[in-house]
Amino acid sequence: MHFPANEKETIMLYRLIQNRLGWYIKHIQIAFPDVVIINQRGQTLIAEFEYIASNFHSHKHDPAGCDLIICWHNDWPDAPLPVWALESIAFEEARIVTDLITEPCSQNAELEGQVAILERGLRCATTENAILRERLGMVIYGIEG
Repeated sequence: MHFPANEKETIMLYRLIQNRLGWYIKHIQIAFPDVVIINQRGQTLIAEFEYIASNFHSHKHDPAGCDLIICWHNDWPDAPLPVWALESIAFEEARIVTDLITEPCSQNAELEGQVAILERGLRCATTENAILRERLGMVIYGIEG
């Protein structure tokens, strides 16, 4: 399984799991703050993406400028804002799937089949992400062909 290695990949992961979180990216920009997210009730939050939460401080962002930090890893327990660490969400979902498979029940065969499908999808997504990163790099560096 591929985990984010930087802020951009953290944003890509969020896009993949936003349906499960119930908060969808409404607006994204390059400057601080990165995004406005919205839930199904129309509530909005202003968020800043970081690879690790403490980068918010390193980048000298003003906590008054957003509502929360979304990151891969929360290394800042005393952050002045709420922190959504996608790492804990990803590992919790993996644990739930593992628990379901190892529990003795008549549906294990069906669950194992579903997990195999998910694993194939993850491998395809990882390959697709590598291709997209390569294409993006070509565009950024003007090598687009």
